[in-house]
Amino acid sequence: MWFYPHPRFPRRSASDAGWASDLNLLAGKFIEFSRELVPGVRRVAVMFNPENQGSARGYHMSEPLAPTSGIELIPAPVATSEQLEPALAALARERPQVLFVHPTPPISLYSDSARIAKFAIGHGIAALANAGNQVREGCLLSYGPDYEEMAGRTAYYVDRILRGAAPSDLPVELAAFRLIINLATARALGVTISASMLAAPTR
Repeated sequence: MWFYPHPRFPRRSASDAGWASDLNLLAGKFIEFSRELVPGVRRVAVMFNPENQGSARGYHMSEPLAPTSGIELIPAPVATSEQLEPALAALARERPQVLFVHPTPPISLYSDSARIAKFAIGHGIAALANAGNQVREGCLLSYGPDYEEMAGRTAYYVDRILRGAAPSDLPVELAAFRLIINLATARALGVTISASMLAAPTR
């Protein structure tokens, strides 16, 4: 499976096929979610890897958007697994109302997501993410590509190529996005989910 920044800006060679997805284009969407989930929100933290080009770009794309919504953006850089606990301690002092977690190494989608979700609930912070399993681990909301669907479609590409199809003849598909909400976490945080948001999730 191959990824491109966005289907409108493909960087494709004759040997490439697969999916297109740019999570960084969702920066504005997560600002919107923050405002809907936490009315009057003023402080939003972003946990990202400053040494990962895509993750750092995502944070920097959020920087000009936050002030226009009256939001102070709080950076929570995590470049190594050892930096996670100090980052959480700093967030406890900063007291953001919302935390957006980039699913970027060294942040594990499983054990670290559970740790971050537990921290967020304990401090009354609404944790938002891109991957559905981060919600299953306790984050409040995720919005991003359906990775399970993408994994299933991988077999299609492998089969076609093994049967002799040229990768350049196969489409670059736009990944479907899913909104997933953890209602148990919403109740724990005292967050009210609007009827429009309840109608939107696929899981």
